[in-house]
Amino acid sequence: MKELIDELEQITDEFMEVSDDLSYERAVEFVDKRQRVIDSISVELNKVNITKEDKIRVNNLLKYDKIILDSLERLKLEARDWLQQRSRIKAQHSAYDHPYSPGSILMDRRK
Repeated sequence: MKELIDELEQITDEFMEVSDDLSYERAVEFVDKRQRVIDSISVELNKVNITKEDKIRVNNLLKYDKIILDSLERLKLEARDWLQQRSRIKAQHSAYDHPYSPGSILMDRRK
């Protein structure tokens, strides 16, 4: 159990060091890694009782959850803004793109 908590502390510390300049890929990697360790801790909790010291360590790690969630939310908002900007650019380009060939002739009939 102590090894798993040590690993979780190490992963969390690494995240805190780069949380301001975190890329999407690194965030996904971090979340996957962290979830595997948390799942392992959950399995271990069913097998053995947790000591008071380990409980304190886990509670200290839980304090970082808000910071982690805020970083992930920031990445989500950046992705949303990028997609919105991309669709605006696409709409502007389509206004100037002509779906017909420039050498074609348009015939209009008068009624």
